[in-house]
Amino acid sequence: MGQLGTKLKQARLEQGLSLEQLNERTKIQKHHLEGIETGDYSAIPGGFYACIYQALCTGGRHGRRCPVKGA
Repeated sequence: MGQLGTKLKQARLEQGLSLEQLNERTKIQKHHLEGIETGDYSAIPGGFYACIYQALCTGGRHGRRCPVKGA
């Protein structure tokens, strides 16, 4: 798991959200969410979802540009 994925998973768990709940809340497919958390961006259409997920899980507190290339 990459550093970004680890942070995002930790933020999701701190909020008490399962992947299923996050899927319902964001409408991002569960396998895309799993790919983001494990650092497998090949399953994700572009970096857009990864950055949206990062913003949702961190409340926009990361204060940096999204690290996913092409996003």
